[in-house]
Parts: sequence; C-alpha cells; structure tokens
Amino acid sequence: MKKNKFALLLLHLFSGAVCAQENKLTIENAVKNALEKNYDVLIYSNLSQIEDNNNTIGNAGMLPNIDVNGSYTNSTNDLKQEYNTGAEVNRDASGSSNTNLDAGLVWTVFDGMKMFHTKKKLDGLFYQSEQQLKIQMEITIKDVVKAYYSIIINQQLLKATQQEIKLLEERLQLADRKLNNGSGSKLDQLQAKLEYNRQKSIELATISLIEESKLTLNRLMARALDSPVVTEDTIIISFRPSLEELKKMLPENNNLRYYEMNQRLAELSLKENQSLRYPRINLGTHYIFNRSTNEAGFTLLNQSQGYNYGATISFPIFHGFNINRQIKNAKLDVLNAKLQLSSWNDIVNADLLNTFRNFNNSIEIMKTEEDNILLAQEVLAIAQERYRIGISNAIELQDAFRSFEESMTRLVNSRFDAKTNETELRRLSGRLISDFR
Repeated sequence: MKKNKFALLLLHLFSGAVCAQENKLTIENAVKNALEKNYDVLIYSNLSQIEDNNNTIGNAGMLPNIDVNGSYTNSTNDLKQEYNTGAEVNRDASGSSNTNLDAGLVWTVFDGMKMFHTKKKLDGLFYQSEQQLKIQMEITIKDVVKAYYSIIINQQLLKATQQEIKLLEERLQLADRKLNNGSGSKLDQLQAKLEYNRQKSIELATISLIEESKLTLNRLMARALDSPVVTEDTIIISFRPSLEELKKMLPENNNLRYYEMNQRLAELSLKENQSLRYPRINLGTHYIFNRSTNEAGFTLLNQSQGYNYGATISFPIFHGFNINRQIKNAKLDVLNAKLQLSSWNDIVNADLLNTFRNFNNSIEIMKTEEDNILLAQEVLAIAQERYRIGISNAIELQDAFRSFEESMTRLVNSRFDAKTNETELRRLSGRLISDFR
C-alpha cells in the first residue's frame, strides 16, 4: 500500500505529463510578457531608440547649416546737425527705423575626414545600444527562468513534504496506539511528534518560497504583484550541444560583441582627434537686405540688398598642445578597449567551460537521484511496514524518512541546476533570445 502511494507521488512529480490547467502560464509566455513589459527592457529599448535618432548624416556634420536672422528697430531722437555749407537742421522727435534680413548657408566640405569617422561612430553607438538592449533582455530572461522554475521545484518539494506529512500522521497515530496498549514508548511518540512538526515547518517555509518566486515573476513581467500564477509542473532539458559546438557559437555572445564594438568606437575616436590636425574648409553664401529711414537728416532712405558667397579655410597651427594631448589620450582609450575585449574574452571562455562542466554534472546527478528516489521510496515503505508490525524501532524509521527527504531535495535541486546551467549556456552562445522567440 505504501509503495503504491509513493509510486503515484513520483509519477505525478516526474513523469513529464502536463496537466491541463486553466490559465496556465508557460515559460515561453512568461518570457514573452517580460520582454514586452519589463521596465528595464523598455528603458534600454528607449535608449537604443535615442541612438537611432542620433545616427544621422546631419549629426555627423555632413549637411550645411542654414540660418535666417532678421531685425527691426524704430527710434525717436532730437536731431541737430550743422553742415560745412552753413546749413543747419534742428528737428525735435525725429523718427528713424532700420530693417535687416540675413539668410546664410555655411557648409563644411572638408574637416580632415572627421565627419565620416563621426558617422561611422554614430553607426557603432547605435549597434552598441542594441547590444546593451540584448544583454538586458538576456538578464531578464535568466531572471524569469530562475523564478519560474523555482516555483516548479518548490511545488514538487511541497507535494513530497505533504505526502510525508500524511505518512507521519499515520506514524504518530501508530505511536499513540502502541503507547496506549503498552507496546510502545513515550520516546517513540515524542520523536514522531517532533518529526511531524518539523515537516509542517518545512511545508510553511516551502509555501513562502513559492509565493516569493511568484511575486518575483509577476514583477519581472510588470504585472500586478498579486496576479495568480499557475506554472507547468515539469522541467525539460532540451539544449545539449557539445563543447566544440558551443565554442563555435561564442562569436555570437552579446557581451563580446559589445566590447568588440567598444574597441571599434575607440579607434574611431582616435581618428576623429587625428583629423583635428588637418585644415577645415567651409563654403558659405548669404543674402542680405538692409533698409534705413530717417525723417530728418542728410539721408532720408538707405536701402541695400544682394548676395555674397565665398570660402574660408582654417589650418591649426598651435592650440596649446591640446590636439597632441587628445590624440595621446585617444590612443590610451584604444589600448584600454583592447584590454577590455581580451579580458571579456577570457571571462566568457572561462564561464563557458565552468557552466558546461556544471551542466553535465547536474545531468549526471539528476540521473543518479532519479534512481535514488526509487530506492529511498522502497526503503521508506519497508521501514514503515517493519515499524508497524513492531520488528524495528523509531530510529530506523526516522533514518528512512530523512533518506527519502534528502534524495527528493537533491533530485529537484539537480533538475533546477541543470535548467539554470542550460539557460546560461544558451546565453553564452548568443542563442538565449532567439531560442525563446
């Protein structure tokens, strides 16, 4: 009878069958909701849009500037003028006005190629912002996976704990009967009560962990924190590449792509600063209109209008050694960017090796614990029966309970570790986002 109970429990926990539940949240939908609504993802998406808006030839300085300026002034003055001819002009409250219009175009046609380097830099900044967005998306997906499967493993542990509580209730009743009929001891009865209370405490703590993970999952999806969460009940490992395959995927790693572009941006900044040593040529043209009127005086009306155009060239001779200083600093920035890329390349490769090893270990542990749980189930069933018929003591039964509990905990933890390591392998290989999309 006890074996049948445990067999049903294990089948329910680990058979892989998915029970049809209303409003069940799949991991794919959880990730989809998070990528669409998570606040951090939306912030980085907006930052990427800003870089896209900035990525124009006008912002790079390739287009001309056109400005129109106008002014109108009116004044009233007392006028007194004496001319060498002997004539005099005396006029109180004499009015005058001035109208001015200037429409001009200035176009930098050569700046040592700086504008072209700047445009490439704007392209790179936009690309880098996309990588930052992808990195944040990966962080969010990892957090969602962790919260989602934390709910599953704790629900599995909760079911196992609740099943143990039912068995402990039977043990406590049996201990009470033995104590009452004189075949048992007070010690056995107290130990049964202590173990029962311990499992009830574990039950409450596990429920708390489930609710905490549900709250975290709702927060990541930007849903109401008290929204109901019904997850699937199994953990499936579907990504099993070889180490060689993973190494071939490393160029797709978003952190490496980010720092590769970071090095490229530093090199473009160096070229921008080197461009300051070259001459700068501007083309310009202006349309000018000017009109002045006076109610008194020698000139009553003065009006002019017309165009002018030309070119200006400026050549840097001495700027306090600032250009040299900027170039030296830019070269150091390039060196630092190369060092950062090398450092991250080592970090990613080390993470890949560690994660791959941990992943394989967790798979092997999981297989072992799947065998162990069946053995622990059988041992507990035998211990229960031996205790019931009085040929074993409470210590033997207690050991059987602990062995089953520890084996169950190791099993679900190994499944969780395998899933989190699988997710990390997807991230390191640059596949995490595309696999969930």
